[in-house]
Amino acid sequence: SLYISVRNTSPQVSIQDGKIKTSKQPAAEHGFGLPAIRYVMDELHGEYAIEYKDGFFQFAAEIPAFTR
Repeated sequence: SLYISVRNTSPQVSIQDGKIKTSKQPAAEHGFGLPAIRYVMDELHGEYAIEYKDGFFQFAAEIPAFTR
């Protein structure tokens, strides 16, 4: 399997049901990144987690290896 982890500093965000409401304006033009990643992860049968803690936003994912 492939494991990916991305961590960066961030202003505080609120995560509800695995979603983050965008703080960028205009809001209708932002907030597409994580939903697109969730879609890809679902298609690949991957697992992922997002969290905000101590000034850091973190996204971690594991994509299973496929055998033929």
